[in-house]
Amino acid sequence: MKTNYLLVILLSSALRASVASHATFTLPEALHYGLTHNPAARKAQLEIDIARTQIGQAGALALPQLSLEARYTRLDEVDEVNLGDTTFDLGSPDNYEVSAQVSQLIYSGGQVSAAWRAARIAREYASTTLDAFEANLIYEISRAYYGVLLAYESVQVQQASLDTLQQFEQQARDKKASGAASEFDALTASVRVANAKPEWIAAKNQLDIAKATLANLIYFDGPLVVKGDFETADTAWTLPQLEAKAREQREQLQAARLLAALSREAVASARSEARPEIRLFANQTGGNATQFDLSDDWEWRWTAGVSARWNLWDGNLTRQTVRQREIEKRQQEYQIREIESAVLLEVKQAWLALQQAKEALAASAESVALAERALQIAHTRYDSGLSTYIELTDANLALRTAELTRLQAKHDYAVARARIRFATGIPSPHLAHERPAHNE
Repeated sequence: MKTNYLLVILLSSALRASVASHATFTLPEALHYGLTHNPAARKAQLEIDIARTQIGQAGALALPQLSLEARYTRLDEVDEVNLGDTTFDLGSPDNYEVSAQVSQLIYSGGQVSAAWRAARIAREYASTTLDAFEANLIYEISRAYYGVLLAYESVQVQQASLDTLQQFEQQARDKKASGAASEFDALTASVRVANAKPEWIAAKNQLDIAKATLANLIYFDGPLVVKGDFETADTAWTLPQLEAKAREQREQLQAARLLAALSREAVASARSEARPEIRLFANQTGGNATQFDLSDDWEWRWTAGVSARWNLWDGNLTRQTVRQREIEKRQQEYQIREIESAVLLEVKQAWLALQQAKEALAASAESVALAERALQIAHTRYDSGLSTYIELTDANLALRTAELTRLQAKHDYAVARARIRFATGIPSPHLAHERPAHNE
Protein backbone atom coordinates (compact mmCIF):
# COMPACT_ATOMS: atom_id res chain seq x y z
CA MET A 1 0.00 0.00 0.00
CA LYS A 2 2.93 2.33 0.56
CA THR A 3 4.88 0.94 -2.38
CA ASN A 4 6.03 3.34 -5.02
CA TYR A 5 3.08 3.53 -7.41
CA LEU A 6 5.19 3.39 -10.58
CA LEU A 7 7.06 0.33 -9.32
CA VAL A 8 3.79 -1.44 -8.66
CA ILE A 9 2.44 -0.58 -12.12
CA LEU A 10 5.59 -1.92 -13.78
CA LEU A 11 5.55 -5.06 -11.65
CA SER A 12 1.87 -5.67 -12.34
CA SER A 13 2.33 -5.11 -16.10
CA ALA A 14 5.31 -7.45 -16.22
CA LEU A 15 3.40 -10.05 -14.24
CA ARG A 16 0.38 -9.86 -16.55
CA ALA A 17 2.62 -10.20 -19.60
CA SER A 18 4.34 -13.22 -18.07
CA VAL A 19 1.05 -14.84 -17.09
CA ALA A 20 -0.52 -14.23 -20.48
CA SER A 21 2.33 -16.06 -22.25
CA HIS A 22 2.51 -19.30 -20.26
CA ALA A 23 0.01 -19.08 -17.36
CA THR A 24 2.56 -20.38 -14.87
CA PHE A 25 2.57 -19.06 -11.31
CA THR A 26 5.04 -19.24 -8.51
CA LEU A 27 3.64 -18.49 -5.06
CA PRO A 28 4.89 -14.85 -5.07
CA GLU A 29 3.38 -14.35 -8.54
CA ALA A 30 0.06 -15.83 -7.44
CA LEU A 31 -0.01 -13.57 -4.37
CA HIS A 32 0.79 -10.42 -6.35
CA TYR A 33 -1.72 -11.28 -9.05
CA GLY A 34 -4.47 -12.04 -6.53
CA LEU A 35 -3.89 -8.90 -4.46
CA THR A 36 -3.86 -6.75 -7.59
CA HIS A 37 -6.96 -8.16 -9.26
CA ASN A 38 -9.29 -9.11 -6.41
CA PRO A 39 -12.33 -6.77 -6.62
CA ALA A 40 -13.05 -7.03 -2.89
CA ALA A 41 -9.56 -5.67 -2.18
CA ARG A 42 -10.21 -2.77 -4.55
CA LYS A 43 -13.47 -2.07 -2.74
CA ALA A 44 -11.63 -2.00 0.59
CA GLN A 45 -9.11 0.43 -0.94
CA LEU A 46 -11.97 2.81 -1.72
CA GLU A 47 -12.84 2.89 1.99
CA ILE A 48 -9.44 4.49 2.59
CA ASP A 49 -10.22 7.11 -0.06
CA ILE A 50 -13.56 7.82 1.65
CA ALA A 51 -11.79 8.20 4.99
CA ARG A 52 -9.42 10.75 3.44
CA THR A 53 -12.40 12.86 2.41
CA GLN A 54 -13.75 12.67 5.96
CA ILE A 55 -10.52 14.21 7.23
CA GLY A 56 -11.03 17.09 4.81
CA GLN A 57 -14.63 17.48 5.96
CA ALA A 58 -13.58 17.63 9.59
CA GLY A 59 -10.84 20.13 8.85
CA ALA A 60 -13.30 22.33 6.98
CA LEU A 61 -15.19 23.00 10.22
CA ALA A 62 -12.17 24.89 11.58
CA LEU A 63 -11.70 27.03 8.48
CA PRO A 64 -13.41 30.40 7.81
CA GLN A 65 -16.85 30.20 6.20
CA LEU A 66 -17.62 32.72 3.42
CA SER A 67 -21.07 33.23 1.92
CA LEU A 68 -22.45 35.61 -0.74
CA GLU A 69 -26.11 36.43 -1.28
CA ALA A 70 -27.75 38.61 -3.99
CA ARG A 71 -31.43 39.55 -4.12
CA TYR A 72 -33.71 41.44 -6.53
CA THR A 73 -37.27 42.54 -5.62
CA ARG A 74 -39.87 44.16 -7.87
CA LEU A 75 -42.67 46.20 -6.20
CA ASP A 76 -46.07 46.59 -7.85
CA GLU A 77 -46.23 50.20 -6.64
CA VAL A 78 -44.13 52.57 -4.58
CA ASP A 79 -45.48 54.51 -1.63
CA GLU A 80 -45.46 58.29 -1.97
CA VAL A 81 -45.17 61.21 0.45
CA ASN A 82 -47.17 64.33 -0.51
CA LEU A 83 -45.71 67.58 0.84
CA GLY A 84 -48.05 70.05 -0.72
CA ASP A 85 -46.65 71.00 -4.08
CA THR A 86 -44.01 68.25 -3.96
CA THR A 87 -44.41 64.48 -4.02
CA PHE A 88 -41.62 62.05 -3.05
CA ASP A 89 -41.43 58.32 -3.88
CA LEU A 90 -40.51 56.15 -0.90
CA GLY A 91 -38.04 53.91 -2.65
CA SER A 92 -37.93 52.36 -6.08
CA PRO A 93 -39.97 49.64 -7.79
CA ASP A 94 -36.69 47.83 -8.59
CA ASN A 95 -34.76 46.88 -5.45
CA TYR A 96 -31.36 45.27 -5.29
CA GLU A 97 -29.33 43.92 -2.39
CA VAL A 98 -25.94 42.20 -2.16
CA SER A 99 -24.59 40.74 1.06
CA ALA A 100 -21.26 39.04 1.85
CA GLN A 101 -20.52 37.40 5.19
CA VAL A 102 -17.47 35.70 6.65
CA SER A 103 -17.47 33.82 9.93
CA GLN A 104 -14.85 31.94 11.89
CA LEU A 105 -15.52 29.31 14.54
CA ILE A 106 -13.21 29.94 17.51
CA TYR A 107 -14.68 27.59 20.10
CA SER A 108 -17.09 24.66 19.91
CA GLY A 109 -16.47 22.73 23.11
CA GLY A 110 -13.94 20.41 21.42
CA GLN A 111 -16.27 19.21 18.66
CA VAL A 112 -14.01 20.22 15.77
CA SER A 113 -10.85 18.71 17.20
CA ALA A 114 -12.73 15.52 18.08
CA ALA A 115 -14.13 15.29 14.55
CA TRP A 116 -10.68 15.82 13.05
CA ARG A 117 -9.09 13.15 15.26
CA ALA A 118 -11.96 10.77 14.53
CA ALA A 119 -11.51 11.25 10.79
CA ARG A 120 -7.80 10.44 11.01
CA ILE A 121 -8.57 7.36 13.10
CA ALA A 122 -11.21 6.34 10.54
CA ARG A 123 -8.61 6.51 7.78
CA GLU A 124 -6.23 4.35 9.81
CA TYR A 125 -9.07 1.95 10.56
CA ALA A 126 -9.89 1.65 6.85
CA SER A 127 -6.23 0.95 6.10
CA THR A 128 -6.08 -1.68 8.85
CA THR A 129 -9.27 -3.28 7.57
CA LEU A 130 -7.68 -3.54 4.13
CA ASP A 131 -4.60 -5.09 5.75
CA ALA A 132 -6.80 -7.67 7.50
CA PHE A 133 -8.58 -8.54 4.27
CA GLU A 134 -5.32 -8.89 2.38
CA ALA A 135 -3.74 -11.00 5.14
CA ASN A 136 -6.66 -13.40 4.92
CA LEU A 137 -6.44 -13.42 1.12
CA ILE A 138 -2.70 -14.14 1.29
CA TYR A 139 -3.39 -17.10 3.58
CA GLU A 140 -6.16 -18.46 1.35
CA ILE A 141 -4.06 -18.08 -1.81
CA SER A 142 -1.12 -19.80 -0.10
CA ARG A 143 -3.36 -22.68 0.97
CA ALA A 144 -4.80 -23.00 -2.53
CA TYR A 145 -1.31 -22.87 -4.09
CA TYR A 146 -0.03 -25.63 -1.80
CA GLY A 147 -3.22 -27.55 -2.57
CA VAL A 148 -2.34 -27.47 -6.29
CA LEU A 149 1.19 -28.63 -5.51
CA LEU A 150 -0.16 -31.49 -3.40
CA ALA A 151 -2.65 -32.51 -6.09
CA TYR A 152 0.00 -32.37 -8.81
CA GLU A 153 2.51 -34.44 -6.83
CA SER A 154 -0.24 -36.90 -5.90
CA VAL A 155 -1.01 -37.41 -9.60
CA GLN A 156 2.68 -38.12 -10.21
CA VAL A 157 2.76 -40.68 -7.40
CA GLN A 158 -0.44 -42.35 -8.63
CA GLN A 159 0.89 -42.33 -12.19
CA ALA A 160 4.20 -43.89 -11.12
CA SER A 161 2.38 -46.52 -9.07
CA LEU A 162 0.07 -47.33 -11.98
CA ASP A 163 3.04 -47.60 -14.36
CA THR A 164 4.76 -49.98 -11.95
CA LEU A 165 1.63 -52.12 -11.60
CA GLN A 166 1.29 -52.29 -15.38
CA GLN A 167 4.89 -53.45 -15.59
CA PHE A 168 4.15 -56.08 -12.94
CA GLU A 169 1.05 -57.12 -14.91
CA GLN A 170 3.12 -57.60 -18.05
CA GLN A 171 5.73 -59.60 -16.10
CA ALA A 172 2.98 -61.80 -14.62
CA ARG A 173 1.57 -62.48 -18.10
CA ASP A 174 5.02 -63.31 -19.47
CA LYS A 175 5.69 -65.68 -16.58
CA LYS A 176 2.29 -67.32 -16.99
CA ALA A 177 2.99 -67.81 -20.69
CA SER A 178 6.30 -69.50 -19.84
CA GLY A 179 4.72 -71.52 -17.04
CA ALA A 180 6.66 -69.70 -14.30
CA ALA A 181 3.53 -68.09 -12.80
CA SER A 182 -0.02 -69.21 -12.14
CA GLU A 183 -3.19 -67.84 -13.72
CA PHE A 184 -4.07 -66.50 -10.27
CA ASP A 185 -1.00 -64.26 -10.31
CA ALA A 186 -1.88 -62.95 -13.78
CA LEU A 187 -5.49 -62.26 -12.80
CA THR A 188 -4.41 -60.61 -9.55
CA ALA A 189 -2.04 -58.36 -11.49
CA SER A 190 -4.84 -57.26 -13.81
CA VAL A 191 -7.17 -56.62 -10.87
CA ARG A 192 -4.55 -54.47 -9.12
CA VAL A 193 -4.12 -52.38 -12.28
CA ALA A 194 -7.86 -51.98 -12.65
CA ASN A 195 -8.19 -50.92 -8.99
CA ALA A 196 -5.37 -48.37 -9.33
CA LYS A 197 -6.86 -46.56 -12.32
CA PRO A 198 -9.85 -44.98 -10.47
CA GLU A 199 -7.45 -43.59 -7.85
CA TRP A 200 -5.29 -42.11 -10.62
CA ILE A 201 -8.37 -40.59 -12.28
CA ALA A 202 -9.59 -39.19 -8.93
CA ALA A 203 -6.16 -37.63 -8.36
CA LYS A 204 -6.32 -35.90 -11.76
CA ASN A 205 -9.80 -34.60 -11.00
CA GLN A 206 -8.59 -33.27 -7.67
CA LEU A 207 -5.79 -31.45 -9.48
CA ASP A 208 -8.32 -29.78 -11.79
CA ILE A 209 -10.41 -28.73 -8.78
CA ALA A 210 -7.36 -27.36 -6.97
CA LYS A 211 -6.35 -25.33 -10.03
CA ALA A 212 -9.86 -23.94 -10.39
CA THR A 213 -9.87 -22.96 -6.71
CA LEU A 214 -6.60 -21.06 -7.05
CA ALA A 215 -7.69 -19.39 -10.29
CA ASN A 216 -10.92 -18.24 -8.63
CA LEU A 217 -9.06 -16.77 -5.65
CA ILE A 218 -6.64 -14.75 -7.76
CA TYR A 219 -9.27 -13.86 -10.39
CA PHE A 220 -7.33 -15.44 -13.24
CA ASP A 221 -9.44 -16.34 -16.25
CA GLY A 222 -7.89 -19.34 -17.97
CA PRO A 223 -5.89 -22.51 -17.33
CA LEU A 224 -2.91 -22.18 -15.06
CA VAL A 225 0.12 -24.13 -13.92
CA VAL A 226 2.07 -23.69 -10.70
CA LYS A 227 5.75 -24.15 -10.14
CA GLY A 228 7.70 -24.26 -6.92
CA ASP A 229 7.90 -26.45 -3.86
CA PHE A 230 6.51 -26.77 -0.39
CA GLU A 231 7.98 -24.49 2.26
CA THR A 232 9.56 -26.96 4.69
CA ALA A 233 12.37 -24.95 6.30
CA ASP A 234 12.50 -25.35 10.06
CA THR A 235 11.37 -22.50 12.30
CA ALA A 236 12.54 -21.31 15.69
CA TRP A 237 9.20 -19.80 16.70
CA THR A 238 8.13 -20.24 20.28
CA LEU A 239 4.57 -19.90 21.47
CA PRO A 240 5.25 -16.88 23.77
CA GLN A 241 7.02 -15.08 20.89
CA LEU A 242 4.09 -15.73 18.57
CA GLU A 243 1.56 -14.55 21.15
CA ALA A 244 3.51 -11.33 21.67
CA LYS A 245 3.65 -10.72 17.93
CA ALA A 246 -0.08 -11.35 17.60
CA ARG A 247 -0.91 -8.82 20.34
CA GLU A 248 1.14 -6.22 18.50
CA GLN A 249 0.64 -7.02 14.81
CA ARG A 250 -2.64 -8.91 14.24
CA GLU A 251 -4.81 -6.69 12.07
CA GLN A 252 -8.11 -7.57 13.77
CA LEU A 253 -6.71 -6.47 17.14
CA GLN A 254 -5.38 -3.25 15.68
CA ALA A 255 -8.78 -2.56 14.12
CA ALA A 256 -10.53 -3.18 17.45
CA ARG A 257 -8.22 -0.72 19.20
CA LEU A 258 -8.94 1.89 16.54
CA LEU A 259 -12.68 1.39 17.00
CA ALA A 260 -12.19 1.97 20.72
CA ALA A 261 -10.32 5.18 19.91
CA LEU A 262 -13.20 6.24 17.66
CA SER A 263 -15.66 5.61 20.46
CA ARG A 264 -13.64 7.89 22.76
CA GLU A 265 -13.82 10.68 20.19
CA ALA A 266 -17.57 10.05 19.90
CA VAL A 267 -17.86 10.70 23.66
CA ALA A 268 -15.90 13.96 23.31
CA SER A 269 -18.08 15.06 20.40
CA ALA A 270 -21.28 14.31 22.32
CA ARG A 271 -20.08 16.29 25.34
CA SER A 272 -19.35 19.31 23.16
CA GLU A 273 -23.09 19.71 22.56
CA ALA A 274 -23.44 20.93 26.16
CA ARG A 275 -20.80 23.63 25.69
CA PRO A 276 -21.06 27.03 24.00
CA GLU A 277 -20.20 27.73 20.39
CA ILE A 278 -18.47 31.05 19.70
CA ARG A 279 -17.95 32.61 16.28
CA LEU A 280 -16.48 35.81 14.88
CA PHE A 281 -18.37 37.33 11.98
CA ALA A 282 -18.24 40.26 9.57
CA ASN A 283 -20.95 41.33 7.13
CA GLN A 284 -20.86 43.73 4.16
CA THR A 285 -24.23 44.71 2.64
CA GLY A 286 -25.07 46.95 -0.29
CA GLY A 287 -28.46 48.04 -1.63
CA ASN A 288 -30.40 50.74 -3.43
CA ALA A 289 -32.74 53.40 -2.00
CA THR A 290 -35.34 51.19 -0.42
CA GLN A 291 -32.81 49.74 1.95
CA PHE A 292 -31.13 52.85 3.33
CA ASP A 293 -32.47 56.22 2.23
CA LEU A 294 -34.75 57.91 -0.26
CA SER A 295 -32.15 58.47 -2.96
CA ASP A 296 -31.61 56.27 -5.96
CA ASP A 297 -27.92 55.70 -5.20
CA TRP A 298 -26.41 52.50 -3.84
CA GLU A 299 -25.25 52.51 -0.25
CA TRP A 300 -22.86 50.10 1.50
CA ARG A 301 -22.77 49.22 5.18
CA TRP A 302 -20.78 46.73 7.22
CA THR A 303 -21.19 45.05 10.58
CA ALA A 304 -18.84 42.88 12.66
CA GLY A 305 -19.03 41.15 15.96
CA VAL A 306 -19.01 37.99 18.03
CA SER A 307 -21.85 35.49 18.33
CA ALA A 308 -22.29 32.89 21.04
CA ARG A 309 -24.76 30.03 21.17
CA TRP A 310 -25.22 27.85 24.24
CA ASN A 311 -27.88 25.20 24.42
CA LEU A 312 -28.75 25.45 28.11
CA TRP A 313 -31.51 22.86 28.15
CA ASP A 314 -32.46 20.30 25.48
CA GLY A 315 -34.71 18.02 27.49
CA ASN A 316 -31.72 15.98 28.75
CA LEU A 317 -30.94 14.82 25.20
CA THR A 318 -27.22 15.66 25.35
CA ARG A 319 -26.76 13.95 28.69
CA GLN A 320 -28.39 10.75 27.45
CA THR A 321 -26.38 10.87 24.24
CA VAL A 322 -23.14 11.18 26.21
CA ARG A 323 -24.20 8.25 28.38
CA GLN A 324 -24.89 6.15 25.29
CA ARG A 325 -21.50 6.97 23.78
CA GLU A 326 -19.74 6.07 27.05
CA ILE A 327 -21.52 2.71 27.15
CA GLU A 328 -20.51 2.07 23.55
CA LYS A 329 -16.91 2.94 24.47
CA ARG A 330 -16.95 0.33 27.24
CA GLN A 331 -18.39 -2.18 24.79
CA GLN A 332 -15.46 -1.57 22.45
CA GLU A 333 -13.01 -2.05 25.30
CA TYR A 334 -14.59 -5.41 26.14
CA GLN A 335 -14.53 -6.23 22.44
CA ILE A 336 -10.74 -5.78 22.41
CA ARG A 337 -10.38 -8.30 25.21
CA GLU A 338 -12.70 -10.73 23.46
CA ILE A 339 -10.85 -10.47 20.15
CA GLU A 340 -7.46 -10.76 21.87
CA SER A 341 -8.57 -13.95 23.59
CA ALA A 342 -9.80 -15.41 20.29
CA VAL A 343 -6.59 -14.40 18.51
CA LEU A 344 -4.38 -15.99 21.15
CA LEU A 345 -6.41 -19.20 20.94
CA GLU A 346 -6.00 -19.17 17.17
CA VAL A 347 -2.24 -18.65 17.56
CA LYS A 348 -1.98 -21.58 19.96
CA GLN A 349 -3.97 -23.83 17.65
CA ALA A 350 -1.79 -22.82 14.70
CA TRP A 351 1.38 -23.42 16.71
CA LEU A 352 0.20 -26.89 17.82
CA ALA A 353 -0.71 -27.73 14.22
CA LEU A 354 2.78 -26.64 13.19
CA GLN A 355 4.38 -28.91 15.79
CA GLN A 356 2.24 -31.84 14.67
CA ALA A 357 3.09 -31.19 11.03
CA LYS A 358 6.78 -30.94 11.88
CA GLU A 359 6.75 -34.35 13.61
CA ALA A 360 4.76 -35.93 10.78
CA LEU A 361 7.19 -34.50 8.23
CA ALA A 362 10.19 -35.94 10.06
CA ALA A 363 8.56 -39.36 10.41
CA SER A 364 7.42 -39.52 6.79
CA ALA A 365 10.94 -39.15 5.42
CA GLU A 366 12.05 -42.38 7.10
CA SER A 367 8.87 -44.18 6.02
CA VAL A 368 9.50 -43.47 2.34
CA ALA A 369 13.08 -44.70 2.57
CA LEU A 370 11.97 -47.91 4.29
CA ALA A 371 9.16 -48.50 1.78
CA GLU A 372 11.55 -48.03 -1.16
CA ARG A 373 13.93 -50.58 0.35
CA ALA A 374 11.06 -52.99 1.02
CA LEU A 375 9.91 -52.75 -2.62
CA GLN A 376 13.44 -53.50 -3.85
CA ILE A 377 13.60 -56.58 -1.65
CA ALA A 378 10.12 -57.71 -2.70
CA HIS A 379 11.07 -57.31 -6.37
CA THR A 380 14.21 -59.38 -5.90
CA ARG A 381 12.30 -62.09 -4.06
CA TYR A 382 9.60 -62.18 -6.73
CA ASP A 383 12.14 -62.41 -9.58
CA SER A 384 13.84 -65.23 -7.68
CA GLY A 385 10.56 -67.07 -7.17
CA LEU A 386 10.72 -66.72 -3.40
CA SER A 387 7.48 -64.72 -3.03
CA THR A 388 4.13 -64.24 -4.65
CA TYR A 389 2.88 -61.40 -6.81
CA ILE A 390 0.66 -60.28 -3.94
CA GLU A 391 3.71 -59.58 -1.77
CA LEU A 392 5.24 -57.53 -4.57
CA THR A 393 2.12 -55.41 -5.15
CA ASP A 394 1.64 -54.96 -1.41
CA ALA A 395 5.16 -53.52 -1.23
CA ASN A 396 4.31 -51.18 -4.12
CA LEU A 397 1.13 -50.10 -2.33
CA ALA A 398 3.11 -49.44 0.85
CA LEU A 399 5.54 -47.22 -1.08
CA ARG A 400 2.73 -45.30 -2.73
CA THR A 401 1.04 -44.79 0.64
CA ALA A 402 4.32 -43.63 2.20
CA GLU A 403 4.95 -41.18 -0.64
CA LEU A 404 1.42 -39.77 -0.41
CA THR A 405 1.78 -39.48 3.35
CA ARG A 406 5.08 -37.66 2.84
CA LEU A 407 3.44 -35.25 0.39
CA GLN A 408 0.55 -34.64 2.77
CA ALA A 409 3.03 -33.93 5.59
CA LYS A 410 4.89 -31.41 3.41
CA HIS A 411 1.60 -29.77 2.47
CA ASP A 412 0.38 -29.61 6.08
CA TYR A 413 3.68 -28.13 7.26
CA ALA A 414 3.70 -25.43 4.58
CA VAL A 415 0.05 -24.56 5.30
CA ALA A 416 0.75 -24.50 9.04
CA ARG A 417 3.53 -21.96 8.49
CA ALA A 418 1.19 -19.79 6.42
CA ARG A 419 -1.47 -20.11 9.12
CA ILE A 420 1.01 -19.01 11.80
CA ARG A 421 1.80 -15.88 9.82
CA PHE A 422 -1.87 -15.10 9.35
CA ALA A 423 -2.71 -15.69 13.03
CA THR A 424 0.11 -13.47 14.28
CA GLY A 425 0.13 -10.78 11.58
CA ILE A 426 3.64 -11.68 10.40
CA PRO A 427 4.11 -10.47 6.79
CA SER A 428 4.51 -13.13 4.13
CA PRO A 429 8.13 -13.55 2.97
CA HIS A 430 6.80 -14.25 -0.51
CA LEU A 431 5.90 -10.58 -0.95
CA ALA A 432 9.32 -8.99 -1.29
CA HIS A 433 8.40 -5.52 -0.04
CA GLU A 434 4.95 -4.09 0.54
CA ARG A 435 1.70 -5.50 -0.70
CA PRO A 436 0.84 -4.19 -4.16
CA ALA A 437 -1.43 -1.22 -4.64
CA HIS A 438 -4.82 -1.72 -6.22
CA ASN A 439 -4.94 -0.10 -9.62
CA GLU A 440 -8.14 1.44 -10.87
